[in-house]
Amino acid sequence: MVAENSISNNKRIAKNTIFLSIRMLFSMAVSLYTTRAILEILGVTDFGIYNVVGGVIVFLGFLNQTMSTTTARFITTALGKGDQDYLHGIFCMSMNFHMILSILTLIVGETIGLWIVSEKLIIPADRMPAAMWLYQASILSACIGILNVPYNSTIIAHERMGAFAYISIMQVIAKLLIVLVLPFFMCDRLILFSLLMVIVSIIIQVAYWQYSYRAFEEIKYKPIWNNAIWKDIIGFTSWNISCDLAFMCNTQGLNILLNIFFGPIVNVARGIAVQIESIMRQFVGNFQTAINPQITKKYAGGQIDESLYLVLRVSRFCFYIIMLMGIPLYFEIEYLLKVWLGNIPEYTISFAKITILMVVIDGLSNPLHLLIYASGKVKTYQIILSSIYLIFLPLSYCLIKFYSVSPEVILTMLLLFKTVMVGVRIKRINSIVGMKIQQYLTEVLFPIVLCLFLAVIVPIVITVLFEQSFIRLVGTTIFAVLSSLPIIYFVGLRISERELVKQYVKKIVFKINCL
Repeated sequence: MVAENSISNNKRIAKNTIFLSIRMLFSMAVSLYTTRAILEILGVTDFGIYNVVGGVIVFLGFLNQTMSTTTARFITTALGKGDQDYLHGIFCMSMNFHMILSILTLIVGETIGLWIVSEKLIIPADRMPAAMWLYQASILSACIGILNVPYNSTIIAHERMGAFAYISIMQVIAKLLIVLVLPFFMCDRLILFSLLMVIVSIIIQVAYWQYSYRAFEEIKYKPIWNNAIWKDIIGFTSWNISCDLAFMCNTQGLNILLNIFFGPIVNVARGIAVQIESIMRQFVGNFQTAINPQITKKYAGGQIDESLYLVLRVSRFCFYIIMLMGIPLYFEIEYLLKVWLGNIPEYTISFAKITILMVVIDGLSNPLHLLIYASGKVKTYQIILSSIYLIFLPLSYCLIKFYSVSPEVILTMLLLFKTVMVGVRIKRINSIVGMKIQQYLTEVLFPIVLCLFLAVIVPIVITVLFEQSFIRLVGTTIFAVLSSLPIIYFVGLRISERELVKQYVKKIVFKINCL
């Protein structure tokens, strides 16, 4: 029975990963086009304004990030326990909280946020009216997105990745249509772009509502209040708030800091780097999103060893997924940016390379983060992370203000901070489930470091011997992947995992022969 459940779970994970991968590939292709198109249509200045103004909303909405994580965790845990009444109560209380949060975001956005945009950000005077339209549209989109969180979390917790993928593809197609029609309008395109994005947000929200109401019983919202659930949610959330606020200081706060000292041009480079980061995260995020409910459900069901085993395996697999894409991307990023953007804005190449390394580090440690959240023992973990995060922004300010360091130095420092956080998560897992540090080194760190060392040899040789060109790009990509796959198979996988790969390959070959 256990073996059958394991096979069923593996099939479900594989199926969900395929759904999310299709979504990711489509989103990536469209995103590559739309980013360049938006940059050309809006221009460098308006594109920089778009990134930094939108960043203010994300910064002010940090609490929504906390509640998104909290909601997903509680819904998935309730599913793991099989308590339908508790599940319905969790959803209703989550909706109550997100309604309150939406109102608070509106209030703070129209006060503190408005003051930041109008008084602190460096925006050309003639573009301030357009920036204000964009800001108001961003507030409305943020409030709509907040109300969407419980529905999105429920779909993922139920592992209905097909529906999640379809709706996400709808959103990407809508953004593509906006970019295609935008050049035909002679009005202020930044204003029009912001208004059309609000309309898309509303359409996507309605799609999530309609699907959820038809698919899940617990989605039937009622204006109820459960003090016990409220205390559980607030208790879990309270320790996450400070960490998420500090994290926003590292992301959106960094955008604002760069804007104040270097102007909107640097925000363009940062925005492009974030687009690359988003694409890379989607690759590994598909696998993590598919596996996350399994980790939480196993822990909630008392299968602690199984959840730890799953986390260690996912950590390696996530790294290999990023490695296959990240190695050719890192070595050929300058040529790719030339093809993608035409004229490369200042700092973009260095920002992109540092960002690729950040994604590698985050992809390695995120599965550990998932297990910590599944346990619910987040107090000590969040205190430590918050302390690390809170150092970053004031330290960055001092380095820029008093030592005139470049933006690249600040991003490199952020990379070092993220590396330290990997160690924090390893130590915390050791305290929660008794995982020995030696176990992590043996099962995860040593195999991936050896694989990475061997995998970069061929791309380094190619980039040293040949000049930048499309042929070199193709060669680097093909040979990097072809050389990495056997390295991962023989060095990075366990014997049992290699046997599993053999079985899947045999099934695929058998199906092909039967055609």
